[in-house]
Amino acid sequence: MLAKIAICIVVGAQLLALGISSPQSLTRFDSENNLQNLQLNVNENGDAVIFCCLKEANGTSLLVAQNCTQGKWLEPCVVAKVDSTIWSLNTYLDSKGTAFASWQALKNNFQDTALNPIQFASKQPRETWCVNSRFYSEKDVYLRHMSMDKEGKLFLAATEPLHINLSVVDPNLPCCQSLLLHLPHPDGYCVRSQVAYGKNNTAFAVWIKQQRVKSGWSPCVQYTFEGMWYKGNHRWSPCDKIHEMQLPDVFDISAIGWMKILLDSKDDPTIVWQQYDRDKTCKLRAMTRIKDAWAGPVDLCASTTWISDLQLAVDGKDNLLVIWQSYRETHSIISAAYKPMGQAWMPTVQISGNHLGATSPVLASNHQGNFVVLWRTDSQKPSPIYGSVYSDEFSAWSKPVQITPEGVNCLNPAMAFNEQGKGYVAFIQCFEKKELQIAELSLK
Repeated sequence: MLAKIAICIVVGAQLLALGISSPQSLTRFDSENNLQNLQLNVNENGDAVIFCCLKEANGTSLLVAQNCTQGKWLEPCVVAKVDSTIWSLNTYLDSKGTAFASWQALKNNFQDTALNPIQFASKQPRETWCVNSRFYSEKDVYLRHMSMDKEGKLFLAATEPLHINLSVVDPNLPCCQSLLLHLPHPDGYCVRSQVAYGKNNTAFAVWIKQQRVKSGWSPCVQYTFEGMWYKGNHRWSPCDKIHEMQLPDVFDISAIGWMKILLDSKDDPTIVWQQYDRDKTCKLRAMTRIKDAWAGPVDLCASTTWISDLQLAVDGKDNLLVIWQSYRETHSIISAAYKPMGQAWMPTVQISGNHLGATSPVLASNHQGNFVVLWRTDSQKPSPIYGSVYSDEFSAWSKPVQITPEGVNCLNPAMAFNEQGKGYVAFIQCFEKKELQIAELSLK
């Protein structure tokens, strides 16, 4: 029953309410340990599962908790434990209640696939967790990105000297690599790569190649965006050159920072990335493919000193929202840019209001015409979690409101909605010990 915390916001003549139910404590752990990578999944039946990584002195454990029929949550169980770090955790809950997870088990704190195996876990309703390990490659291959589709298949993008590897891994097959695409790039090296999956067993892989060139008398770096479609049945499309640009050779590593990619219901991709300028400030840029043609790039934000926590989401009408954390001198803020379906990007807005030190943002669509953003703020002690809602109907953001109780220090918010709009929020509550809290999230 949603009751304890509910704050109402007026948008035009419409009354919106963002609130949470009384939180339930799932587990407690010592303050010197860290609970990281909170991920929530909710299916259309209201089944929910939360994954998280408990970092301890002797390694990292993957904890999983699921809800039961009475709305109560079961105590988290340990699914796997690795010697050092769990990297690139991917999770999913299907319509039958089967939960999937995949990650790379790092023993040496770097993504060398010859030493660190990829692990898979799955659990059907009323059964125990099944975990198995695969070594992706016996060679020195650097794993750049992992993403999992709704059938449990894993899409990987990796690099080795002079090559880009794209592969599809099916945990149900006896061999690790059901398909490996070996793309040569002898004139440069890959600095960023991402894979996003769409409907009908499709996926889109994007990577950025970096190569030093000369432009007149000045040395420059050429960045080439390329992509390929996975069409199912072990078929990849020809390589597509998306965008090319030259930037001054004044950067220690790369002028390209964060990059995210998302596919809408028509499988049209949107790419958003962080790009540094000559004076070392940065901006956010975006490109979208519509009817087989790429539009952009367009600048989403003015120059700032740093951008982090870049996230993309799409609703049921193919409206897009991107959020990010940026820094202004002594404090950080949360900003957002909205793109209505088939239209240009709207102006960027700051959604964290007057709350300085806004950090750890998370984004989700409730699939009912609204986007929800949560974040915590360091400007208040103890630090609460705030939320704001974007209404597609009124093209407006609600005023930020606090959704956690007064006097409680909260960390690492996570949330998810199913297609019917049922949502959950999870966070870490800090007293003498830390507690993992879970609650229903309402938007009415």
